[in-house]
Amino acid sequence: MLSDRERSALTQLEHDLRESDPRWAASMARRRRSAVRLGLAAVLLVVGLAGLVGGDILAGRMAIPGTALAVAGFVLMVGATWMLGFGSSSLPAVLRSLRRGGRTPTDTHSRLR
Repeated sequence: MLSDRERSALTQLEHDLRESDPRWAASMARRRRSAVRLGLAAVLLVVGLAGLVGGDILAGRMAIPGTALAVAGFVLMVGATWMLGFGSSSLPAVLRSLRRGGRTPTDTHSRLR
């Protein structure tokens, strides 16, 4: 743990860095949000995969609950993939952007090849 003096010195240093270089501070905030989004997407993928496999196993004994669990797992996996590809953009915002000729993450990726 940090002492009170060390904590206040760290807070002052962070404040000075934000004031001296706001662009750097903004880029650090974006990186943190990206890391959080990546972690959440990874957790959703794992939970979705577990639901998909669990639903498949359960479908052998109980068809309707097993199928429902498998579909829910698949939906979680699609949602995680959506988070990775489009970030926090909503479906209507992405569709509007595509209608206006906007780029999707897939377009950007294929252009880099």
